[in-house]
This record gives sequence, structure tokens and C-alpha cells, in this order.
Amino acid sequence: MKFSYKNSSIEDLDARMRCSYLLGEGNQNCQMFEKCYKCLCPHEWVNTWNEQIENGTFPRDLTKEMGK
Repeated sequence: MKFSYKNSSIEDLDARMRCSYLLGEGNQNCQMFEKCYKCLCPHEWVNTWNEQIENGTFPRDLTKEMGK
């Protein structure tokens, strides 16, 4: 099986977003996920995702997925 950086990166971003949503932004337990995706992903991807999150245009709304 071929390793996909994009899949792993987006999964780590999703995990960080979920963790931050559930435990609060800046929670130390969530920083591990942030370190993972920032280490694995090209900076262009991270910058694009951060802009999308800030602008409310990120393709997924995790709050809806979690029923809140």
C-alpha cells in the first residue's frame, strides 16, 4: 500500500480540529496532532487550510458532523 501524505495530513488536521472543538482551542493534548500535520504537510497546504478555516470555507464542518 502506498503511503499518502495528503490523506495522513488531512486526517491529522481533522483530529486536531475535533480535539480543539471538544477540549478547547489551545489544549495541550491537541498540539500533538497539529505538530504531525505541520511536519508532514507542505507549508502551502497548511496555509491554504488555515485560510479556509479562518474564512469559513474549509470543505468540512466538523461541528455539524459531531451533532453540535
